[in-house]
Amino acid sequence: MINALGAYIVTLLAIGILMKRPKLWRLEEVLAHTPFWLFASLNIFLVILVNHQFNISRGGSFTLPVFSFVGSLIATASLWIHEAGHFYFVWASPILHSLGGTFLELGVPIVLAMYCVLRHYFYLASYFSFWLGFNLLSVGSYMADAKEQLLPLLGGSSVEHDWAFIFGEWQLLEQAALLGSIAQYLGVIIAWLAVAAALVRHYRASESRNM
Repeated sequence: MINALGAYIVTLLAIGILMKRPKLWRLEEVLAHTPFWLFASLNIFLVILVNHQFNISRGGSFTLPVFSFVGSLIATASLWIHEAGHFYFVWASPILHSLGGTFLELGVPIVLAMYCVLRHYFYLASYFSFWLGFNLLSVGSYMADAKEQLLPLLGGSSVEHDWAFIFGEWQLLEQAALLGSIAQYLGVIIAWLAVAAALVRHYRASESRNM
């Protein structure tokens, strides 16, 4: 039921976006001409956000309300995409069905980033790449929880833990914590690189305009 609801929400949003055909080039132009101090402030916020989320995903207790709020908004959007992925893969084998949530959760930002690169929307590509890194933190946390299964699941205790099933089938349950940590660190690196790429590009463009 949760999977179907997620698929319904995500499908409606996708259809709505396709019908509206948002002019991404306009947003790219806004980002390109934002004053550097403001652009840098936005990106510093994103760096703190991903570090804050990393701290939480690793069991840290220190939180800041504004970062918790923004992080929860992104995580909630990604969660519904994850649930939709299970529904879209309902026809597949049990393993693929379990992986479907993660496939879509990571696949959506990857496809959007690739589309933006092809269209030369490099700032937007950076932020979709940041989203990919952010989502990897959640995926890694979910993977690491496969053995202990302490995380609350959407749908309650009756819902099967995706990664407990996947790692169980692959006989990797004992390595769940290690694999989850690798995914989390990879997510942080991707997010940092995405922000750095956007900052460097904007700085160089600002310098060129001021010459």
